[in-house]
This record gives sequence, C-alpha cells and structure tokens, in this order.
Amino acid sequence: MDFTFTPAELAFRDELRSFLTAQHPPSPAQSFTAQLEWQRTLHRHNWVAPHWPVEFGGRGCSITEFALYVEEMGRHQVPQIAGRVGVNMIGTTILAHGSPEQKMRYLPPMLAGDEIWCQMLSEPNAGSDLRSISTRARRQGDHWVVSGQKVWSSNAAEAQFGLLFVRLDHAEGPGGTACLICDMSAPGVEVRPLRQLTGDAEFCEVFLTDVCIPIGRVIGPVGRGWHVLQTTLSNERGLSYPMKEQIVLSQHLERMLEHAREEGLASSRDQLVQCAIADRIFGLLNLRTLSKLANRAELGPEASLTKLFFANYAQRLHNTAMALKGVRAIAGDAEDWTPTLWYRQSSIAGGTSEIQRNILGEAALGLPREPQTS
Repeated sequence: MDFTFTPAELAFRDELRSFLTAQHPPSPAQSFTAQLEWQRTLHRHNWVAPHWPVEFGGRGCSITEFALYVEEMGRHQVPQIAGRVGVNMIGTTILAHGSPEQKMRYLPPMLAGDEIWCQMLSEPNAGSDLRSISTRARRQGDHWVVSGQKVWSSNAAEAQFGLLFVRLDHAEGPGGTACLICDMSAPGVEVRPLRQLTGDAEFCEVFLTDVCIPIGRVIGPVGRGWHVLQTTLSNERGLSYPMKEQIVLSQHLERMLEHAREEGLASSRDQLVQCAIADRIFGLLNLRTLSKLANRAELGPEASLTKLFFANYAQRLHNTAMALKGVRAIAGDAEDWTPTLWYRQSSIAGGTSEIQRNILGEAALGLPREPQTS
C-alpha cells in the first residue's frame, strides 16, 4: 500500500483540522445531551459521517480520507456522538442492504441526531453467540409480531429506533433469521436501564411482548438476517473504532513514557516496551484493514484478530498505568493520562474474546466447530 497522501487527501485533512481547532471540541467524558449537541455541530458542517454518500448527508470521501478523519478525531480526543451506534454500525448496514425507501426515511435524521438508534442483538442466553437467539417473530397479516428479551443494548433508553435481530417462527439456524427496524415507542416494548459499576446506565435490557412491526421494516431479504448482521458486526470491528482507539491509546502510552522518564521508574521498563511493541502492531493491523477496504475487498475473520488484539493491548496498557501510578490512578488527580476503567470491559464489548478466538479458529484456520451441548 502507498502511504503517501494526494494533495486532495491532505486538503481534506487540513480542512478537518481547521474545523476542530476552531470548534474547541468538548472533553471526551460528556453526558448524552452534550454528545448530542456535539453531533449536531458536526452535522452542520457535514462532519458526522464523511464517508456516507452526499445524498444522505455525507461527503462521499474515499476510504483513505475516512482513515484520516478517524485519526484526527482520535488525535483531538473529541467526544463520541450520541448517535454513534446508528451512524457507525446500523447506518452503514442500511446503506448496504436497505431499500431506497428505507435509506431516504432513516439515514438523514440518523445523521442529524434527530433519531437515535440502538442495537438489540444479544440476549440473556445468547450473549456473543448470536446464533442461539430465541426472540421470535411470527408473520400476522402485514406485520411481524415479536416477543422476546434483549440485553446490553447501548442507549436504548434514549433511542427512537432499534436494529432488532430475530428468529423467524418455526425456523432454525442462520437461514431462519431477520433484521427488523423496531420503533422503541411501540406498544409492547419495555426498556430497563442497567446500572453499571461505574455508576452509568448506558446499557439496557429490552423486553418485547407481541410487538407489531410492519413487514416493510425488514432490512434485506426475509431469512437473510444473519448475512445482514455480518455487515453490522464487521462495521463494529472494522476500521473506525479500532483506528481511533489506536490513536487514543498511543497518546496514553506517550504520556506514560514521559511520566516514567521523569520519575525514573526503570522497574516498569519491560512492561512499557511490551506496550510500545503492541501499539505498533495494533497500528499495522489497522493499516492492513485500510488496505483491504481501499482495494474494495471484504473484511474477513481478520477483523476478529484486530478486535482481539485491541482488547488484550488496552487491558495491558491499563494495568501498566496502574502499576506506574498506584492508587493515584483511581483517585482522579490532575494527571490525566491513565486509561479509564472502561478498558476493563474491552474483552467483552463487541463480542467476547472467546468468541473472537472461535471465529479465528473456524473461519481462518478451518478448525471444526465445537459440538453443541444441551
């Protein structure tokens, strides 16, 4: 891959840098309301999703320009947008599999932050193993009637719509599934926030009791929900999130190295060297993803490798910072360079590390699937 940038790509990056410098983005740790306001600021200048087509509010930028966009957003440590689940994962899924009517109806307000989306994928007995879902949808006239329970749905309490993964009644296996657009205010939808150890309640569980969803709200062909879902999961493990995290973690590492030099903490030398090596590998994995996407190749199981590597590296960096800083790492002092407690759950979010290893073993190495146990 050629790592030199064209004049157009450099102009794109400079325009974004000028915008971010002029806007003075708020700090990353912001409330949902502040994240929503930041998204609307970005939207007024067409910076929410520059890789989206122009007709839906994007800029139609190239994949290399999008990579520059992600890097700059990470380098400036901008806060997340309120509608990140919709824009980063569901919106791209609708672009790939949605009907023209669905694209025109749902994408512009999603980008503007006028409609927030959540994902309803995992269940109490089907966490990362989404093939085991039991939420059912049965056809009744011109509606699907859905009953079941979902869990770990980010921002479901604020969402107007959700991407709902269901099993079709009397059907088993990946071929008997569908992805539906669920109105979160529909009768039969009950959202219960889950209070976390950090005090936040970002995640929710959702109970669905005979929820009626019009047949026109199926994304992609009926029975091809698993195929559609792979697009969503690939977006989650693809380029945007890992590349931004690599920039953020690199900044943490640089400040940790500076602290270790100033304090003469030679005892942490080996740990910091291992973190520096991991940081470089993480960057190369992201460049490989960028190269594949730039050549219009689909992401395969290597997306799971990147996600697995990120989880291990993020936790190693966090543990090293804790060793360097001691109790001050959790005391909220003025030295803002310690990776947060959030990174402890990086091996769970977006598919557990165990599931990622299964994907790599079966899809990349060709190992036989594990036998199902009752």
